[in-house]
Amino acid sequence: GEPEPVTTLLENPGARIDEETYDNVVVLFPNNNPIKEAMVRRPDLPVAIVGKLIDMVSESLQFELISRNSCSSKLIEKIVSQGNEGAMIALLGKYDTIGDAEIMTTQLYAAGKLTPTILVRALYHGQIDFLEFAISRLSQVSVQEVRRQLAAPRGAAFQRLYRRAGLPARLFAAVSEALQHLNDELIELNGEDAPAEARRRVNALVRHRDFDNPEFEATLLMMEAG
Repeated sequence: GEPEPVTTLLENPGARIDEETYDNVVVLFPNNNPIKEAMVRRPDLPVAIVGKLIDMVSESLQFELISRNSCSSKLIEKIVSQGNEGAMIALLGKYDTIGDAEIMTTQLYAAGKLTPTILVRALYHGQIDFLEFAISRLSQVSVQEVRRQLAAPRGAAFQRLYRRAGLPARLFAAVSEALQHLNDELIELNGEDAPAEARRRVNALVRHRDFDNPEFEATLLMMEAG
């Protein structure tokens, strides 16, 4: 029951630890960060333990936890059922194709978890393909039309699309400006393959020191605080 030897055990990559022991550690040390970090970095975590840890660790550790573990259908179902949006975004980050983003959107929509906050998180973390499919699903407008409207986020057409998707009016200015900043960067890149690459770098673009949008930052801080 002492944290120091438990940490040492978890940090030993050759140690064989069964699921019951992992479960005991989770119960005994829910607030011990070194132990949680050591568990996240274990090479043999059972899916059930991954699901429990996701709700206990920081968002950065959620990303690491998911990247280290296979995205089995059981794990995906568990994350979706828990409604942990940070974990969902981490899971999205593991997907590589537009098809994967569409599948995840469908799963979240069917589970009733396609919320306004997860759309804002997706934008903030660079998951633009997911954002397009999500708005398309919520608004019942084609993905192609959604993509066209996202290219002009300050226009009246995008505002109508935003409302049709049922997204909150208080977030419109922040989302609109984030998308506009991204589009301006895409125009400056002006290369054949650059736009596709840059679309996945919106996280860096939105967080850029010259992009001063306190409302957007405040929204994310509130969401991260739960």
